[in-house]
Amino acid sequence: MEQAEFRSKAKLYELEGSEKVQWKERGVGQLKLNIGKDSKSARLIMRSEGSLRLILNANLYEEIRLEKANERSVRFSAFDEDMKPTNYLIRLPLKEDLSRLLAAVDDWRAGK
Repeated sequence: MEQAEFRSKAKLYELEGSEKVQWKERGVGQLKLNIGKDSKSARLIMRSEGSLRLILNANLYEEIRLEKANERSVRFSAFDEDMKPTNYLIRLPLKEDLSRLLAAVDDWRAGK
C-alpha cells in the first residue's frame, strides 16, 4: 500500500534523439510522489489528463539526483517501461510546487 505525499498538475518531457537530441513532450497530467507504508520505497507516477494513460512510473532510489533545471522544472534519470535509462524533465505550474516536491523527496530520504 502506498500513500501520495505530493500531488500537482505537471507537464512531462523525455529526452529523445541520437543525432538531434531534444525534449519531447510526453503529456500533461497529475504527478504524484507515492511512498510505501514501510517508507523504504517511493516512486513518481504521472497519468495524462483525460485518458488517464500512465506516462511515468519511476521508482526512486536513495542516490537519485533530482536536478533543478530552473525555478519550476526538475530533471532526472530513470528506467522507462522497456527498462532503458531515460532522462525526464518535469515542469510544474509554480515554483512553490517544485519546492514542495523536492522537500517531500528529502523527507522520504531522511525517513528511510
